[in-house]
Amino acid sequence: MTKRRPTKVDSHIGARIRLCRLELGLSQEQLAEKLGMSYQQVQKYEAGHNRISASRLFELAGHLGKDVSFFYGCMIGEQAQAPDSAVDTTKLMSVPGAIGLLQNYAVMPSETKRAILNIASAATGGITS
Repeated sequence: MTKRRPTKVDSHIGARIRLCRLELGLSQEQLAEKLGMSYQQVQKYEAGHNRISASRLFELAGHLGKDVSFFYGCMIGEQAQAPDSAVDTTKLMSVPGAIGLLQNYAVMPSETKRAILNIASAATGGITS
């Protein structure tokens, strides 16, 4: 018997769960407690290793203040055909510190934002979106 690997959908939903959890400032333990499960199960959902049932996703969406459709994001409709090379903002937002950085960036004056973008561009060799 071969071991099941996470599908793109499982991984995408897991990343969206993590994004919401981080936006709310919840630890995996805190979310697990709300759901009546172990934090290891939350880790497995976020990594896409365990498939989440429809009823559990519905419950989770309620605790995270989202509609179930949020977790499918751009996978619904025509955008589901987006190439693998497309920028996945969900993955970008799961980078440790990304949400905090954006929250702080949002309240900075425009000139400070420009200076930070210039520094980031110089440090990365000019990556742009």
